[in-house]
Amino acid sequence: VKVVAVDAKVEDPSVKAFIGVDNAKAGADFGDFVGKYVSEKLGGKAKIGIIGALNSFIQNQRKDNFVTAVQKVPGVTIGNTVDGQNVQERALAASENLVTSSPDINVIYATGEPALIGAVAALEAQGATKRVKLFGWDLSKQAVKAMDDGFLVGVVQQNPYQEGVEAINALVKLSQGTEVSPFINVPVEFVTTENIDKFKPAFK
Repeated sequence: VKVVAVDAKVEDPSVKAFIGVDNAKAGADFGDFVGKYVSEKLGGKAKIGIIGALNSFIQNQRKDNFVTAVQKVPGVTIGNTVDGQNVQERALAASENLVTSSPDINVIYATGEPALIGAVAALEAQGATKRVKLFGWDLSKQAVKAMDDGFLVGVVQQNPYQEGVEAINALVKLSQGTEVSPFINVPVEFVTTENIDKFKPAFK
C-alpha cells in the first residue's frame, strides 16, 4: 500500500512522501516580514507575545524560527508565550491570559488557526485592538473581519487545495512505480490588506 502524508509528517516506513508546508522556513520568513513591519510602522520597537501550541511539532517550528528571525531587529523583545494546545477553547483562554497579564505587549504572533481566532476574540473582548497588532497563521471568518478592522496585519496562508493536487499526483506516480520526492513543498502566501480580497469568497 502506497501512503502519502498531507499537512502533517508521519514517521513510518510506509509513508513515501510528505506534502505540505516547510514550516521552519515559513516561520523564519514571516519573522522577517514582522520585523520589517516593526521597523517601518512601530518605530523599530516591539514586545511580542506568542500564542502557540507547544504540543505540536510543526507549530513549535513556526514559533522557534519566527523568534530567531524577528529578533534580528534590535528593538524587538519576546514576552510571554502561552499554550493554546491547538484547541479552540484553550487557545481563547490562553489568549485572554496573555492580553490581560502583559499590558506592555504591542504585537501578538499566533502559530495556528485556533490561536489566531482566540487572539482576535481576546483583543476584542479586552478592548486592546488599538494597542496590539496581530499576526498569525490561517485565515478564518474571524481573521478576515479582524484584518478589515485594522488590527490583524498579516496572515500566513496555506494552500490545502494545492496540497490535495500534489498528493494525488504523488500517489499516481507511486502506483506507476515512479519514485517521488520525500518532501513536496506547497508554498504559503502572506496575506495583508493588499491581497486579502481574493481570499474573501472562501469565507463568506
